[in-house]
Amino acid sequence: MVSRLARIMTDIIAADDSFEQAEYDIYKYGFTLIIEIFLVTIVSVILACFMGKFEQCVVFFGAFIPLRRYWGGYHLSSFKKCFLLSVIVYETVLFVTTYVKPNLYLVIENYIILF
Repeated sequence: MVSRLARIMTDIIAADDSFEQAEYDIYKYGFTLIIEIFLVTIVSVILACFMGKFEQCVVFFGAFIPLRRYWGGYHLSSFKKCFLLSVIVYETVLFVTTYVKPNLYLVIENYIILF
């Protein structure tokens, strides 16, 4: 589904026949990444809203995205596995915040130290 949608989007852009195969593949890969990240984010936000944890979700993404950008991440063999693991990790963190109340000053201090 994701690769088919990325191919369709790339075909629309490449309709003028000025693309070489290498450029086509780069655009298709870029669209694939955008779609995958969008899907994981949207599903995580929707589930957070159902849990009544939208604010925690925003804070989590605000802290986690820079960390992931800097350190990378774990790469699974398929998007389905990556999608499932990402959503499970996000929602587990949100679920845990129900029972563990972090000290805000400690969180800010650790965030500053990491960067």
